[in-house]
Amino acid sequence: MNTAIGRTETAYLTNKSGGSVAQGDVVIVDIANASAFTTTTTAAYVNGVIGVIIEPNGIANNGSGLVALAGWVPVINLSATGNIGDLVKTHTVAKQGVRHTAAQVAGDFAMVLGTSATPAAILFGAVQQGGSGSSGTFTDYSATSTVSGWSGTPTKQIWTYKIDRLVVVMFYITGTSSLTTASFTLPNAVAAASNAVFIPCVQVVDNGIGSSSVGRVELTGGSATINVAATPSGGAFTGSGTKTVRGSFSYFSD
Repeated sequence: MNTAIGRTETAYLTNKSGGSVAQGDVVIVDIANASAFTTTTTAAYVNGVIGVIIEPNGIANNGSGLVALAGWVPVINLSATGNIGDLVKTHTVAKQGVRHTAAQVAGDFAMVLGTSATPAAILFGAVQQGGSGSSGTFTDYSATSTVSGWSGTPTKQIWTYKIDRLVVVMFYITGTSSLTTASFTLPNAVAAASNAVFIPCVQVVDNGIGSSSVGRVELTGGSATINVAATPSGGAFTGSGTKTVRGSFSYFSD
């Protein structure tokens, strides 16, 4: 059974790895057993679908549970301490990801959102096969994007991936709030014919509270400015304290 939980695409799969797995472990969809996953010791695996275990208590061998395939995950287990914006591919050690700095290379399937060996991450939903150009890599738009709602210079990671008219966005912005609103700009405007779209795909921290709270992004046709709300219903942020927004979404441009 496939499902979507908030901002994360998941599948309910059976563990056929021969051993137990823990939350945050890196796995691959099993091509020998139906609706199952296993582990790999192939570095930079590119021949299938990569996922991360999100069951808090893990999954025993031959047990079943939720595996994240795309979107935000609270934990990914790395071979060493990662930094915000690092990219991740599979490791020669089963169940671990190995991080590296940009640029993206073949085998990358996730981006790190914290500074630890067990950080949160965003899964791309597809494995980078290599190549270059606008249809082959994510573009770091962090330095160019105009960010509003924070004082000073907030920490920001804004990445876009464009294939024809489809634009995939991953973002992380954190700092001291100065406004009750939050927004950032992208290089490609939303298709002009689009109506206002609200997507509950954002993990938010408001005034230092709510590391697991869900907000939403608000897209307007013809605009390259993405507004972020503190709640799924469009609630405002507090204009002080720590404000963090992170998530991923996609849209069509003109």
